[in-house]
Amino acid sequence: MPTTGDPHYWRDLAGRLLPLDAVPTPDPANLDLLTRYWGGRRPLAQAAVLVPLIARHNGLSVLLTRRNDQLRLHGGQISFPGGRIDPGDADAVQAALRETQEEVGVPAHRVAPLGRLAAMATISQFVVEPVVARLAPDYELRLDPREVSSAFELPLARVAELALWRAYQPVSPVPGLELQALDYQGHTIWGVTAMILQELAARMHGMDL
Repeated sequence: MPTTGDPHYWRDLAGRLLPLDAVPTPDPANLDLLTRYWGGRRPLAQAAVLVPLIARHNGLSVLLTRRNDQLRLHGGQISFPGGRIDPGDADAVQAALRETQEEVGVPAHRVAPLGRLAAMATISQFVVEPVVARLAPDYELRLDPREVSSAFELPLARVAELALWRAYQPVSPVPGLELQALDYQGHTIWGVTAMILQELAARMHGMDL
């Protein structure tokens, strides 16, 4: 079985993802449920996040951030680097790379995009396009404290352990939506971030994590 140090490993992973130039589906899979929650369709803003994978000696990890508690949207939540797609961005990939540099200080040349995951809608009325990428293990962080209070690496093997996930009830529950959460080093990972991680783990089933 190829390991994370083998180029074939990363080609295999890229082959399991949506192409980088894929056109996102008009309606994310979870949009119907949120439409019922809102009581009708809502205008959705476009956003992109980077899902940065790092090859460590003991397996793959993914870089996550904790958003500044004072932010109006998603304050204090665990997320991926990313944000709104600006008019000047060529596509979601460029937006994810730009936002990553702005939020955590990692420049684009330290990141190798591999492919995309399915777009997902959020309660805050965004359509998020996740871009999976390989991040150089010796990356250095320069966090923007206005956006991010901290960052940490989560071993991807923990995401694949179904027994570690638990039912989660947010402060403002969504009727009909059964959420799951993963706890790690005092952090609770839930919502769209958790859904993205679960989809990635499902696509990587059978690969060495």
